[in-house]
Amino acid sequence: MFGFKSALFICFMTLMTLIVCTNVCTLLHISSFLPNAVITGIVSGYSVAFAQFFIESKKKLCKEFYIVGSLMSCMAFFIIFIFK
Repeated sequence: MFGFKSALFICFMTLMTLIVCTNVCTLLHISSFLPNAVITGIVSGYSVAFAQFFIESKKKLCKEFYIVGSLMSCMAFFIIFIFK
């Protein structure tokens, strides 16, 4: 379960990544579709893992953090890639 702080953190990180990545790609005159999907997927996945492990349960860095972060990153990438 996620609390209010975790949900706010995940939404903020995802939104800021979308804004920054799109603007940087526009400044570099490249298509923002694939870089936006990859970078936002990674940031979203690891922000969920960070919220779950450090904000909600106060665990230390462990192997499960990287597993959750990687799985959530892949899921977020495919969701962004399919619906964009």
